[in-house]
Amino acid sequence: MLNADVAVDRSLDSGDVLARLDKISNETGYTSYTVLGVPTYLVQLSLVRQLIEENLTLVITLLGGLTISMGMIAAFLNQLLQHRRLPVAHAHYILGKSPSHTNRLFGASRFTEYTAVLGAFLAISALLPNNSDTARLSTSVVLLLWCAADALLQGHNLRTGVTVHERRGTVR
Repeated sequence: MLNADVAVDRSLDSGDVLARLDKISNETGYTSYTVLGVPTYLVQLSLVRQLIEENLTLVITLLGGLTISMGMIAAFLNQLLQHRRLPVAHAHYILGKSPSHTNRLFGASRFTEYTAVLGAFLAISALLPNNSDTARLSTSVVLLLWCAADALLQGHNLRTGVTVHERRGTVR
């Protein structure tokens, strides 16, 4: 249909009109359209949303793969940090400090690292055009849980690494 008029209720905004047009275009198979008086990016955005909905399995698989990859990178970085911190922790242990005291000492640096990551995430996500407080909050909660689990794991590795060094008598 060319140069057609669309009559809608005045209470609907352009997003609602585009959502209805998307539904009609999916039912009829006619997906190439534009609406005059509505910014073209809104029409393109609705088409992107439709594309994501059609390929939801692919998007979820990609997000899962990215999450697993980020977990592997975090584990690798944790091993590097552990390798660098262990000689210092061993020196503290030789000087008579307890492993829990040394863990608290390194806990301050871990807290600084986690705070910087969370602050950077919140600053960057606030600048994004699709500003969603719910998504930001849920992602922040997941990030905080990740940081807590990472801190517990690093603390455990530090305590066990110091005591293993004492038994072996060597510093790695």
